[in-house]
Amino acid sequence: MGQPIWLATDLTKHSYYVITSDLTPLEDWQQQYDIHGHAESILENNPNSHDLACAIFQLNRSIDFRERLLNKLYNFKRIPGIYGNKHHERMSYLGIIKPLLKSKLDKIRNNVMHSVTYPTQNISEVAELSEFTWYFLKSTDLIASRAARALELHRFLDDEQEEWLEVSFDPANWDINIRGKTLSENILQENSEQTIQIDTHKLEREDDLTYFHGKLLGPISAKQSLMRIYFSAL
Repeated sequence: MGQPIWLATDLTKHSYYVITSDLTPLEDWQQQYDIHGHAESILENNPNSHDLACAIFQLNRSIDFRERLLNKLYNFKRIPGIYGNKHHERMSYLGIIKPLLKSKLDKIRNNVMHSVTYPTQNISEVAELSEFTWYFLKSTDLIASRAARALELHRFLDDEQEEWLEVSFDPANWDINIRGKTLSENILQENSEQTIQIDTHKLEREDDLTYFHGKLLGPISAKQSLMRIYFSAL
């Protein structure tokens, strides 16, 4: 353990931008469009009820594969305090997606699987699901195509002074490291309701500013807040 400090949480409420990220191989996140394209081709060829059922399966596969990719990249189960047993429930909790589309697709798919004959689906309904699936893929393309590793905030205090924070994330276990330079008055030596705790291995004061570098320890609410900032910044 290094020297513990408590950082005012106001500093984490500013807008961040991505400074470091890992690119995902193109074929890994384009695959879901290929599956979606298969469903689209079915709808374009005067489908019967069996064809429509196949299209629904393909749409569901497209979303399932995208969710698996995102979980592989971001290890949602490791994020502290996240609720939900399914991928799309966890992503909804983090503000990445809305769960209605996936739930609707699952319901229709289950009806198809447990029916002796293929239930007749309205082609316009399946076409609507196809469109929403496309929007789902588009809305998650950025986080699927790259995984951010660090976010940064700069804020000018005056013409000569600047404070900044760099927040680094390790999705393998969701350790969060923070380093930065901020007004010394934002560095506290004891806990309060509006602080986050950092175990620092470097702490240096420079006039009115303090440089620090360490691992975020808590509270969980602070980690969850940073998780939402992380995904909103992507």
